[in-house]
Amino acid sequence: MERSNEVKSIIGIVYAILNIGALMLVFGSAYLINTLSTLYGVGLGASIQSNGSGVALTQNAQLLVNELSTIQRSVVESFILLVISLVATGAAFMLLLDRHQKPTRANSKYTFLNGSFSLIYAILFFVASSNLISGSSIYFYIGYIGFFVCVSCDLYIEYLIRAKPIARAAKTKYSMSMDPSKPFANVLSIQDNLFSNMSGNLKIIDKHFNSIALSNFYRLAGKSMGNFKMVLILTSKDMMNSGFEEDIKDLSSELNGSGIDLDVRLMSEKDATEQHERIMMDDKIAYSIPPFNIITKRSEHITKINFKDAIKRFEYMYGRATKLDNYKAEKDRK
Repeated sequence: MERSNEVKSIIGIVYAILNIGALMLVFGSAYLINTLSTLYGVGLGASIQSNGSGVALTQNAQLLVNELSTIQRSVVESFILLVISLVATGAAFMLLLDRHQKPTRANSKYTFLNGSFSLIYAILFFVASSNLISGSSIYFYIGYIGFFVCVSCDLYIEYLIRAKPIARAAKTKYSMSMDPSKPFANVLSIQDNLFSNMSGNLKIIDKHFNSIALSNFYRLAGKSMGNFKMVLILTSKDMMNSGFEEDIKDLSSELNGSGIDLDVRLMSEKDATEQHERIMMDDKIAYSIPPFNIITKRSEHITKINFKDAIKRFEYMYGRATKLDNYKAEKDRK
């Protein structure tokens, strides 16, 4: 768990550096706008534009006159650069908002947007600044530095997104056994090898999920709860009582305070009768698990199962399940 928190901390730093790089792009484009506009609009440029051909020019000045149209075009290009840099900054900022989460493939669209616009920025910056003496100021290089910072951070984030699932798949390739004589060791094993490697939307199918199961779930997932955005639980109506309803309400309130949604729904009678396997999954991996109310005390295996089949089954049952509020309203009417 400490390693997981350390990784999250590193990711947060990378996202912050990425945003600094994006702001450097904005600064570089603003500096270029100011420099080119000054070169074109004041001094010799302004005098020539206001007096036209009536100005006596030296040979060197005539060379500058010949460049005025090019400089004017570069001014326009520098304003386009500003727009591009703002788009790149927006993409970087969206990643920063998600800094407490492990990077997922959903983040790839922002790294792609930031990286591609940074590349376009660098090319257009080179073209637009071709009329400047690059060694004239250190500020000239800030745009290029921002480009390298952005691209480096984007590549590292993509590495985390694409490399981590491979490592995780290797970790969960074999089943995990529960030893009923070692319930404490089972808790640590589930925390370290299961929950700490899951993220996104957590989904549970367990028709015997009750207050004890909810307590066990909180104890097992609590340390990794920050990995999740939503927890979806399917249980049966037979498990519902006033105590369980109150526990759900309390946990939902606590998780909402951390930005996590809890949604407990009740299977249809038909699904509760037919669904014997207990399943837990996130957005990528699914497991067959023991009942949560005895998950650490039963001699049973936790095994990886086909994700597509599991998510298809969950979505089918979830669509037919009864919302807790609707169940309460129906019960009150009776």
